[in-house]
Amino acid sequence: FGCQLHHLMYCFIVAYATRRTLILDSKGWAYSSEHGWSDVFQPLSTTCTAADHPVNWGSNHRNMKTVSLPIIESLVPRLPQLPQAVPKDLADELMAFHGHPFVWFAGHFVKYLMRPNAKMQSYIDSKSKGLSIQKPYVGIQVRRTDKINTEAAFHTLAEYMVHVEEWYEYQEVLGNHWKKRVYIATDD
Repeated sequence: FGCQLHHLMYCFIVAYATRRTLILDSKGWAYSSEHGWSDVFQPLSTTCTAADHPVNWGSNHRNMKTVSLPIIESLVPRLPQLPQAVPKDLADELMAFHGHPFVWFAGHFVKYLMRPNAKMQSYIDSKSKGLSIQKPYVGIQVRRTDKINTEAAFHTLAEYMVHVEEWYEYQEVLGNHWKKRVYIATDD
């Protein structure tokens, strides 16, 4: 799911950068083949839902109304707006208040993409009622299986916890004296 979300985020950023509307054709999606993305999440648009004769991205993409994007590694010609770039008109402000501006910028695209539909929101609400998770907490994802030695190196849990501790130390400086809680998501 993560790699598909990354691909969709990159498509959304390219649409934004080229002043196009992103149209998602997700029928046959591996996670919900019947209705695709909208079986779990809100549709990206209720009015722009079908593309007229998209052409593959290429040297003449600027002249085309509708283009189909390949995976990011195959994008030729490449755009200067690809991750990890941020728009020039936002860059100065973002750098002033965020240590990694692209994370903030991309996070807003992902937040929009992952808006649960009513059915999924109801499911989330029903499942979260029985949980006794107290806030605040730091959430980390520890991957151990499919990414090790292919896309990522192995990191010990202690390495992750250094960053958790840094976050809580920063909160102390801000005057927040919270009990330290950590939520770990892992496939290990």
